[in-house]
Amino acid sequence: MTRPQGELLYLRLATTPAEELALDDAIIARGLDFDAWVGALDPRTELYEVARLRDTLPSFEALVREVLGRAATRVIRIETLVPFDWEAFDGLQTMNRCLAGLPGELPSPREWRFFGTDTRPPHLWASFEPPGLQVVGLLDEPDWHEWWDAFERSTHGLPRRCR
Repeated sequence: MTRPQGELLYLRLATTPAEELALDDAIIARGLDFDAWVGALDPRTELYEVARLRDTLPSFEALVREVLGRAATRVIRIETLVPFDWEAFDGLQTMNRCLAGLPGELPSPREWRFFGTDTRPPHLWASFEPPGLQVVGLLDEPDWHEWWDAFERSTHGLPRRCR
């Protein structure tokens, strides 16, 4: 199964005070919407809400790369169902073994959680459902890629249903 694409919701941009000033100056110098940039930052999560930057997002992302020499981290929402054929193998026991040790694992006797709780990003959880394994969360895109690749290696060969 190809890696499901997540929906881009936020940009994470950790900056020093000097980098923040350089970015502010560059935004103003280029005539970009400074108020939109500042207004897009959620001070509780320290993430920039992409929906508030939608019209100027490519300009902001290019500016960040140019001024800081690195890209902002893309934070995506993941919602997918992996259609395992539970009846073809001992689903729950096998899945417990497969999910143990995946990146960001938060060991728990009753649930599968990764990276953090679901109160703010990053977090990912998996749920055993009749049609398959439901996977939901908000993660930095590189962490999602790493987790999904490890998940695919761990579950390779387990029977899946046709959707």
